[in-house]
Amino acid sequence: MKWLRWVVIPAAIAALLITSKPVYAQSSDAIVDLTRGLNTVWVLVAAFLVFWMQAGFALVEAGLTRAKNTTNILFKNLIDFIFATLAFWAVGYAFMFGSSAGGWIGASGFLLTGGEDVAGLPLMAFWFFQLVFAGTAATIVSGSMSERTQFKSYLVYSFFITAIIYPISGHWIWGGGWLAALPFGAGFKDFAGSTVVHSVGGWLGLMGALALGPRIGKFTKEGKPRLIPGHSITLAVLGVFILWLGWFGFNPGSQLAADGINADIISLVAVNTNIAAAAGGLVAMIVSWLFITKKPDLSVTLNGVLAGLVAITAPCAFVTPVYSIVIGAVAGVVVVYGAILLEKLKID
Repeated sequence: MKWLRWVVIPAAIAALLITSKPVYAQSSDAIVDLTRGLNTVWVLVAAFLVFWMQAGFALVEAGLTRAKNTTNILFKNLIDFIFATLAFWAVGYAFMFGSSAGGWIGASGFLLTGGEDVAGLPLMAFWFFQLVFAGTAATIVSGSMSERTQFKSYLVYSFFITAIIYPISGHWIWGGGWLAALPFGAGFKDFAGSTVVHSVGGWLGLMGALALGPRIGKFTKEGKPRLIPGHSITLAVLGVFILWLGWFGFNPGSQLAADGINADIISLVAVNTNIAAAAGGLVAMIVSWLFITKKPDLSVTLNGVLAGLVAITAPCAFVTPVYSIVIGAVAGVVVVYGAILLEKLKID
């Protein structure tokens, strides 16, 4: 067997070395294509997480309303995303990201025509990521108007939010509109949508609540507020956990890339998002416990978590974790006393 050791094996190794080809670094085009592909996957995964927030909103709203209204509130959350998908495809995206007409509204890209990459991503990927944001803005409103809105009326409301209202206001900030072009500083900055998404949904919900008035039985004849408890705190808690998870797509995904320095940015954004949520929940619980209810209140704590998440969404890429604690804590205080103020104003 010596011939096998000294002849065959060395010959096989020599043949392998002779026939093997050297491995060179990838061409620049190949690296660009790989980066584009990985960033696309990252943004789509983030979009899927944000889409899952629809389930979170549905469960929170269903859990904090009475059992007899559960089907109605769940149906509204479903129809929100159905309308958002079709309206944002047809006209909403164009109004928001089309070529600006005087800084007020987009005027191109209807029906997703064009096809050019946006921010280094395929148009369809960028559109889908923006779609789930539009759906979020719409579904915020359903909770503010729960238990007193006819379904057929809400259908009209939902369509106009995602087709016209949200895209136009979003164009002012994210589409290169007049707010983005303000002369001082670098224009209006909202990294992931505290104003563009959550504030717009909140203001629309407030207008709806004012127009509809409070729920029957919410206030006594003397004007004192009555508690109308929801039917399932379990659903509400599960919904908040889903929203908390979805926010890790909402905020980090807004970087729209994960390569190079972007990896450091999305890591910072994720940490800031989580810390602000924790601070908001903790401070809301403590403030309510010490000064309002004199006992820990789970629903208030849940609202504190959501307040912290909303508050950190705009600056999450621009601040350190220490400041995210401060932002979340302030949000936790505001949500407790904000709810009290609304009740004093007879707003339900």
